[in-house]
Amino acid sequence: MTLNYKKNKIEISIVILCYKAGQEIIKFIDCIYSRGNERKIEFEIILVANYWPNENDITPSIVKRYALNKNNCLVVSKPKEGMMGWDMRSGLDEAGGRVIVVIDGDTQFEPNLVFWVYDKLRTDNLDLCKTYRVDREDGIYRKLISKIFNHFFILLFPIKKYKKEYRDINSKPKAFLSSAYRKMDLKADDWFIDAEIMLHARNMELRIGSFPISFYNSKRESFVKPFAIIEFIKNILYHWLGTLNNRFFHK
Repeated sequence: MTLNYKKNKIEISIVILCYKAGQEIIKFIDCIYSRGNERKIEFEIILVANYWPNENDITPSIVKRYALNKNNCLVVSKPKEGMMGWDMRSGLDEAGGRVIVVIDGDTQFEPNLVFWVYDKLRTDNLDLCKTYRVDREDGIYRKLISKIFNHFFILLFPIKKYKKEYRDINSKPKAFLSSAYRKMDLKADDWFIDAEIMLHARNMELRIGSFPISFYNSKRESFVKPFAIIEFIKNILYHWLGTLNNRFFHK
């Protein structure tokens, strides 16, 4: 995890979630590197390749080898203590840029999106910028889960401002100011992490923007299993009850 660059000069930190991405991740990272170099922007890439010790995942060795020749690339690779949320937090906590962008590395998202959300955040003077998926190739099952997630979120946490920006809360990439992220104090270890980010954005009254994207199919197996729905509902009810308690005790 030795770095050859100064964190205080970084404009954008790009956190890529690489769990079980395999060899396909290299082309994805290369595209981001090429675009960043073309733009002559001070950026760093943080490759999150955490792993379960008993699984045969070649991704950690692939990204470590890739990062050897890059002077602005950090690999976070350690035994997993949680699911996607834990992975994301382990990468976000290493980010040193003024702006942080997080994206899945399973090739379902266009890699250039990391700079598009950054551009919109900067030009529109936003605190957080996200995407929402309009063309999806990931099947009926994933679309159904996404609708359930978003329905429960809006039902329990009505949005007064930036309503359209809260559609498709799980979509990536997400870009946010580092100063905003540090105030969020994220706790989720699982798939609830994206909803938790948007809950904090709502409570902090952040300036939010979004734009539509296409979402492609992936060769990697989906890790969003049926229990994720129960997990999500449990977490969102927990946060909703916490909000009710805060209102009651602060009257």
